[in-house]
Amino acid sequence: MNEFSLPREELILRVIEKYSNTVYRLAISRTKSVHDAEDIMQNVFIKFINCNINFESYNHIKAWLIKLTINLSKNLLTSAWFKKTTALDENIVAVIKEEYIPPKV
Repeated sequence: MNEFSLPREELILRVIEKYSNTVYRLAISRTKSVHDAEDIMQNVFIKFINCNINFESYNHIKAWLIKLTINLSKNLLTSAWFKKTTALDENIVAVIKEEYIPPKV
C-alpha cells in the first residue's frame, strides 16, 4: 500500500515522527537557541499541516521541510526583535560591573 494513500492525519503523524529530529537539529544549528529551535520546529509542522501541496515522495517532503526550516531561521535571525535583544547574561554582567558597590567593612 502506498503511504501517500493513507488518511491525511496518519500521513502527518508519520512525517512528524520521521522528520522532527532533522528539523529540530537544523533549527538549533542555525539559531543556537533551544527555545528558538522549538518555536521554529512548531511553525514548520503547523505550516506542513496547513499546506495544500501534493507531495510526490518522502524526499520531496523532507526537502520542503528543510527549506522551510532554513527560511524561518533566517527570518528570525534578521527580524528587528532578534536584533534588538541581547543575551541576559551579558546584560547582567554589564549592570553588575557598573552598579556594584562593595559593602563597607
